[in-house]
Amino acid sequence: MKLSVMVVEDDAVTGMALERLLKSHGCTVIGPCAHGDTALKIADLKRPDVALLDIRLAGWMNGILTALSLSESYRIPLIFITGQDTPERRVEAMALKPLAYLLKPLNESQLLGILEEIEAKLHPKA
Repeated sequence: MKLSVMVVEDDAVTGMALERLLKSHGCTVIGPCAHGDTALKIADLKRPDVALLDIRLAGWMNGILTALSLSESYRIPLIFITGQDTPERRVEAMALKPLAYLLKPLNESQLLGILEEIEAKLHPKA
């Protein structure tokens, strides 16, 4: 895969695991970022192909607010990840029309399959 993936995750262990997984499949990893405001600054500079966001983040800006800004300002496709699924949170996240809403612990093959679909759309083979 040749996707650039922004990882927005405040749990260091999860962030590093995602980084290793993505890099092992050829993705360029931007981050991991623990704060939404940091993610926005980095997105402005690096323009990732897709953002993988935890809904609960450190700091004042949660993953939903971060995703809203990434989507509106930069048109970056979104994939939400969460370990704390509630009907309200799911409705709020799905209103942003993410490519996926995944529960932790992540199913790695499911995540990689979604990323392969994104890559096929963004970087079709000639």
